Amino acid sequence: LTTSLGCLSSEFSILGPLGPKSFKTWLFTVGRMWAVIAAAMVGLVGGRPSSALPEAVDVLVYGATPGGVAAAVAARRGLGSIGKVVVIEPWLHVGGMLAAGMVDDSTVGNTRAYGGIALEYAHRVAAAYNATDPAAACFHGEPHVAEGVFRQWLLELNISLHTGQSLSRVTLSSDNTRVASITLAPAGATLVAGQFIDASYEGDLLAQAGVPTVVGRESAQLWGESMAGQVLCSNRSFDSSGYEAVGVDVNTSVHASDPALFPPIDGVYPSWSQAEGSARNDTRVQSFNFRACLTKASSGAEIAAPAGYDPANYTLIARYIAALSSAETAALSLSAFFGCSGYLGGKCDTNDGAALGINPMGEETYRWPTASPEERQGLRQRFVDYTLGLWWFLGHDNRVPAQVQSEMRAYRLCGDEWTSAGEDHLPFIPYVREARRMQSDNVFTQEDYRRRANASLPGQFESLPPGTSGIHPDSPLDFSIGLGFWFIDSHAVRRVSVGGLLRNEGCVQYGRSQMAAGAVWEMPFGVLTPPPTSPANLLAVCAISATHIGYQPFRVEPTFMVLGQAAGTAAALAITTHSTPRTLGMKALQAALSQHGAILSASGMPPNPAVANCAAGPPPPPPPPPGPPPPTPAVVAMDCASAPNPGRQWEVGSDGSLGKPGMGGACLTALPRTPEPTAGHGVAVGLASCPFPTKKDTQRWVPKIVSGDATNRTIVTAVSPPPHCFGAYNGSECQFLTALAWEKQAERTVMLWQATNDSQAHPQRWTYRGTNGEPGDLATVGTDPALCLVWTQ
Repeated sequence: LTTSLGCLSSEFSILGPLGPKSFKTWLFTVGRMWAVIAAAMVGLVGGRPSSALPEAVDVLVYGATPGGVAAAVAARRGLGSIGKVVVIEPWLHVGGMLAAGMVDDSTVGNTRAYGGIALEYAHRVAAAYNATDPAAACFHGEPHVAEGVFRQWLLELNISLHTGQSLSRVTLSSDNTRVASITLAPAGATLVAGQFIDASYEGDLLAQAGVPTVVGRESAQLWGESMAGQVLCSNRSFDSSGYEAVGVDVNTSVHASDPALFPPIDGVYPSWSQAEGSARNDTRVQSFNFRACLTKASSGAEIAAPAGYDPANYTLIARYIAALSSAETAALSLSAFFGCSGYLGGKCDTNDGAALGINPMGEETYRWPTASPEERQGLRQRFVDYTLGLWWFLGHDNRVPAQVQSEMRAYRLCGDEWTSAGEDHLPFIPYVREARRMQSDNVFTQEDYRRRANASLPGQFESLPPGTSGIHPDSPLDFSIGLGFWFIDSHAVRRVSVGGLLRNEGCVQYGRSQMAAGAVWEMPFGVLTPPPTSPANLLAVCAISATHIGYQPFRVEPTFMVLGQAAGTAAALAITTHSTPRTLGMKALQAALSQHGAILSASGMPPNPAVANCAAGPPPPPPPPPGPPPPTPAVVAMDCASAPNPGRQWEVGSDGSLGKPGMGGACLTALPRTPEPTAGHGVAVGLASCPFPTKKDTQRWVPKIVSGDATNRTIVTAVSPPPHCFGAYNGSECQFLTALAWEKQAERTVMLWQATNDSQAHPQRWTYRGTNGEPGDLATVGTDPALCLVWTQ
């Protein structure tokens, strides 16, 4: 580590002043610095946190994917200057698939459809290149530049980032209505938060929190989805531009169950009945592959055969080539086995796009969604071995046509990408196209996409009855949080033998032509929220509530960033209004999203061409959050009997900091108040200093502000057992403490406690009548039961 830091110090020293032309170099160096330090500490997964882990925060985001970073940025901005946000990432990289090599039409898409944080990211990439043509740079950044942009963004907003940490335990409140904390491995630290966001591709936090999830494919009958179940790829792509539209006709009558075949044949059928296939469900997911970076530059790293390379693993490819006619063989090119989309720096991004090639369909994909972090490390190595072996086979095996060998040997690995020990210039994760999916009370289905995208069904399905929408029309969560632009797009799931012929199974493409024509569709908030029976302070970003078919239009990174902004905004609002994401309501959340540049409907899209949003220059910075920041610390009200960790109490020092009992400071000190109440935002209660009786068992508490009910009332609640004093202590009893609340200048409601030195407390609700925060009369309007306050920060 010392040597690595010394080398990096030297690298920084030769840069000199950071002028515009050197900014990209600086950004790349920063990315390498993180990678080198991380590699010096640990292997590819696991290790120490990047800084001291906080004990408690307002919002915890699990997964530093693009959607996760967007969620953290949105939450931080929504909470204001004192909000605490942390991002936990199991791998040592930040940026998910955008840092793992992904650049194609799914990362560009219809740029008119997204604004806010997704568009801001594109501007930041262009700025990193000091691009003279911003439109070209915005959506085609190199992986290390993407990661540098994400890291710098989190740093600017003082968002705590901890990589190499995964979930070892999720603890719920005693009534199972909230996530109370998570415990991380290998650090062993436990973090408490007010709101949790699962932005991992795999939905690990959702699953450990007990939220219903599913992996795999539904039958067509379950939701009336005509494209669901198991489908052969040959002539079943439902769109004119589908990859893998034609099955591979290779005679496998003798070798269909040959264990030497890699990937193996996964199912042997004398014939194929599509009716029977549509009725099947399974736990398989569509195939993954590396979005690796290749270059023809001499500075690249040579592609070598992996350890244990065996050409027999590529027997299917050899058989495929041998079955071609002489004319087909002469016309064969490398694109028959994988695609490579260009991005900046003279590089390209490998991807599936062929019937046989870069996707190893099999256990490495099927096991990934529910595997442990350690198991995923081993599965990644299987992708490494398969991919390097494929490239070596295509470049050196004499069964491959000479022109294909020549094409393959011209490529090298990008030497400036994924440079940490054990990465071998290959992405740290494969392209996880689909993993767990949440199953909530709102489930996005094929029919929901058809209606929202106005996409007519292919001819063979026009006579079928319409499918079932899983988004309830009367659901209060059915409102737009942003626009989607992608289409139903499932890659092959497995290879089967049908009548002795090899076929790919699982490909579905529907809606690409509508996307090409500019179709967009509104994404409902309900797909982010767990069902009412699950923890109320948890949201999903990537593992949303959808069927296998319904999930496909969501599964691209710009869309995940739009969803992430919505999740982060909802989490911040839930904290500042002391509610839950499900109870926020459409107006509050949509107003907050719109204020920060989100586009919620087609009518809100700019009229510019697809890339003009970025070429036009960056948008103005988002406005500061309205009103004062939320009170610190955040707390949760619940019955005392169900409070976790009842012995863990805190106090607020005179400087606003948190401390444990016995560490000194006033029992309750005045919190800052805004000069004038703002509609919808809080004025912190004024708490006078009060000495505690000198008893060892003294507990120190802070009241909570609860607001946002139907009558716009705000209640200040205390705890049970009560503190010895709220307000002035005259030696025998505590005097009443008055406090300003929120909302409505004409009427403000507060909860006050009357406490005596014998620890007896009598909660009373009072109504404050006055204008502009001026003192007014108090009148009793009823009583409320005691609530216990449990720290979430």
